[in-house]
Amino acid sequence: MSVSFDFTDLNGLIADMGDVPRHLHSNVRKAVQVSAQDVRDDMRAVSRASSGRHARGYPASMSYDIEKTGDGVMAEIGPDPTKGQGALGFLEEGVAERGTSPQHAARLAAKANQDGFIRGILMAGVDAADV
Repeated sequence: MSVSFDFTDLNGLIADMGDVPRHLHSNVRKAVQVSAQDVRDDMRAVSRASSGRHARGYPASMSYDIEKTGDGVMAEIGPDPTKGQGALGFLEEGVAERGTSPQHAARLAAKANQDGFIRGILMAGVDAADV
């Protein structure tokens, strides 16, 4: 399972801010990237604490990608199936038949970093308006 942020409303707000310099996009990208790193790191920590000896490589498979989407930015955060044990993404929700409990690393990490993300986006707007 991966975590995605939907910036549709934020993109509309950015479009409405015609007087704000163009580099707002790069400031928003920085805020998204910092938040993505923080969420990834927290997902690794939660996964490390709950993966057990059979999934030792799972926490290291956590990664993130930043993509431009129209006028916005999107971050996808979660286990990378191309990395060792990244295909074990099912551990996030657990598998009842196998007796694995859900980790909820993505939910916990996203919630823990929500306030920081909002602060980062607000700072991006303030910094862009100050130039």
